[in-house]
Amino acid sequence: MDVRELAGADAHGLLRRKAWEALGVWINSRIARQRGVYVPNLFQIYWKTLATDGNGSRLNRPVFVLSERFCENFGVKPAVAAESGVPAPGTGDEVNFYRLAIQHSEGLSKDQVFTYVRDMLFRLGDAAKQGREVRLDVGAGILVIVGREASFEFSGGLGAGAAADVGDGEHKKVSHLDPMLAGRNATGGESLAMAGHAASGAGSASPTRRSVVLFAEPSRKALSAEEEALFADVDALDPETVLAAAEEAPMRTGDLEAFTRTRLGQVMGVDPKTIADRSIEDVGAELTARAASLEAQLRAQRAEGDKLEARLRAGTPPLPLGARVNKPARMATVDLETPVPVGPDPYKMVGDELDFIKRSIKKLLSSKKGEGAALTSNGVLTMAAREFMDRKGKSFRPMLVLLIGRATNPDFTTGPLHSKLAVISEMIHTASLIHNDVLEEDETDTSQGTLVHQEVALEVGNKVCILAGDFLLAKAAVELSLLECSPVTAIVARGLEAICEGGMQAFRGGDSPEGLTLEDHLEATGASVGELIGNSCQCSAILSGHEPDSTIARACHQYGYNLAMARELMKEADELDGALRKIRRNPEKLRDTLPSYVRVPILKAAETYPEVRQLLAGSTSPKLAAMLERAGAVQMTRELAAEHAQVAADALGVLPNSATRDALIILCHKVITGTPLK
Repeated sequence: MDVRELAGADAHGLLRRKAWEALGVWINSRIARQRGVYVPNLFQIYWKTLATDGNGSRLNRPVFVLSERFCENFGVKPAVAAESGVPAPGTGDEVNFYRLAIQHSEGLSKDQVFTYVRDMLFRLGDAAKQGREVRLDVGAGILVIVGREASFEFSGGLGAGAAADVGDGEHKKVSHLDPMLAGRNATGGESLAMAGHAASGAGSASPTRRSVVLFAEPSRKALSAEEEALFADVDALDPETVLAAAEEAPMRTGDLEAFTRTRLGQVMGVDPKTIADRSIEDVGAELTARAASLEAQLRAQRAEGDKLEARLRAGTPPLPLGARVNKPARMATVDLETPVPVGPDPYKMVGDELDFIKRSIKKLLSSKKGEGAALTSNGVLTMAAREFMDRKGKSFRPMLVLLIGRATNPDFTTGPLHSKLAVISEMIHTASLIHNDVLEEDETDTSQGTLVHQEVALEVGNKVCILAGDFLLAKAAVELSLLECSPVTAIVARGLEAICEGGMQAFRGGDSPEGLTLEDHLEATGASVGELIGNSCQCSAILSGHEPDSTIARACHQYGYNLAMARELMKEADELDGALRKIRRNPEKLRDTLPSYVRVPILKAAETYPEVRQLLAGSTSPKLAAMLERAGAVQMTRELAAEHAQVAADALGVLPNSATRDALIILCHKVITGTPLK
C-alpha cells in the first residue's frame, strides 16, 4: 500500500493525502536544516555525530526511530534494533499543525490537518496489524512495513541506493545506514553532505563509497532542466574526491550559491533568474521580512477571531450542564401531533457501521488476552456483551455519534475515530447501568438492584458488579487514550463526572422527596442522562475538525443533551401511562406497578395536586393515582419532552444542509412519537 491506497478512495482520501503531504514537506524542511523531527506516536528522526575534524566541522547522519507506542499498539517491530543513545521523544522539533496548515497544506485548516494526519496514523497501524505490506512516503524517506516488520529507507539526496558497503565490510540496510550530513564548519562556510561511514580518528577504516548530496529537502514542484543545470556539475563530482572538494570550498562557492538561489526562488515562488544578481544575505533578509509579515497577518487573524468569539460569548452565557447556545431559526415543528416526516432513516444510514461497532465491543469484552481474562470469563461481562449485541436500544448512543460525525464533516462521512468514540460512549453508559442502584445486603426483590442482578442472578454480589463496571470503565479509558485528542478526553471525562454528580443529586432527592422540585430533578436527570450523550455529540464534531467551543460543536452538545432528555421524559411518561392502565384494574398494586424513577409526571401533577408528592415517599393510596390522571401527568410530561425535542431540532440549524441532518431531525420526531428506531 502506498499513500494513495492508505488514504482511501472516499471523499476524504484527497484531504488525507494533502495533510500527509504537508507533513512530509515540513519534515523535509527540518531535515534540510539538520533539525530533529518528532511526530508523536509514530516516529522521530534525530542527528548523530559520527566524527569531528580539527576545524570543528562535524559529520552527522540522521537516524530514524519508530515510536515504541506505535509498535505496541499495532504489533509492529523494527527490522533492526534501535541504536544506543537515542534521545527522548520530543527532543527534536515536534510537528506544529498550525504551521502545516498555513504554510504547506494549500487550504486545509489546522484542525483538518490534525484530524487527517491522525487518521492516516491509525490507518497505517491497522494495515500493519493486518499484516499488509505498506510503503508510506513520510517526506524524508519511505517507511516500509512487511509482515509487521518495519524499516526506513531515506530517499532523495539522503539515500545511497538499496544498500551500501561501509568501511568495516559490514553490509547494512539503507533503512539503518542513515547517511551523514556534514554540519556547517566553524567559519560558517557551506559544507557537503555524504552517505557512508565516518572515517576519522586513529584506526578507522576508510569508506569504500560515498555519494554527495547538499540538502535533503525536495521542492514542492519539480525542477526545470535549466534549474537542474545550475548545480549539475556539483552532482557530477567523483565520490572518491569528495573530501578534497570539501577542502576546496571556495572553488565550489558559485555552485553552492546557484543551488541555494534555486531553492530560495522556489520557496519565494519566483523565477531563480530574478534573484541571480542578489546576494544570499539580501535574499535571506527578504525571506525574514516575509516571514515576519506572515506572522503579523496570522496574529491579526487570531485577534479578529478572538473578537468574534468574544462577541458570540457576550450574547451567550457560559455553558453549564445542558445549557443552550443562541437559539437558531426553527428547523421544523416537532410536536406530539406532527407525524414523522418522510426522509432518510437514521438507523439505516449508519447500520453497517453500527454492526461493526457491536462486533468491536463484543471483541473487547470477550478477549482472553492479558490480565482481564478472569473478568471477561464471568457471567456479568457475558451479559454486557449480550446487551450490546441484542438490544436494539443500545444502538441509540453510537448512532448519534456517527450521525453527528457525518453531519459535521465537510464530506459527510465518518472515520475510525468516530467509531472508537461511539464504542467509548456506550461502554461508559453500560458501566453506569451496572453500578446503578447496587442492592443492599438484605434485598431479595429482583425488581431492585442493578441490571446485572436482573439479567444474570441475584447472588452475583455487589463486589462483582462494581468490579465489572470498573472493568468497562477501564476498557473505555484505554480506548479513549488511543484517540490521542486532549479536548475529547477532557469532555468525555466531564460526561462521566456528570453521571456521578447526577447520581448523587438523585440520591439526595430520594432522601427528602417532599422538598424535591421539578427543576432539581430535571437538573439531576440532565447530568446523569443527558450530559454524556451531549458531550459525545460535541466530541464527534471535534473529531470532524471543529474546535471544542465552536458554534457547531456547542450546537451538537445541545442537540444530544436535549434529545436525551426528550427520550428519558418519554420513557417516564410511557411507564406511568402503562402503570395507570394496570391500576385501573387493581388499584392496590400501585406501589408494585409504578417504577421508582418515574418522578417528572408526579412533580408535574403536584403543581395542581400537591398531595401526589406522597407517592415519592412510598404512599400507595389509590386516590393519588386518580389525581395523577385528573392532572394529566402523562400528557404534561410528553409535552415537556416535545419541548426538548424541538430545542434539539432547532440546534441543527447551524449545520450544513445534508441528508444526515434531515435524519437527525427525523430522529427527534421518532423519539417523541415512540416510533421504533430500528
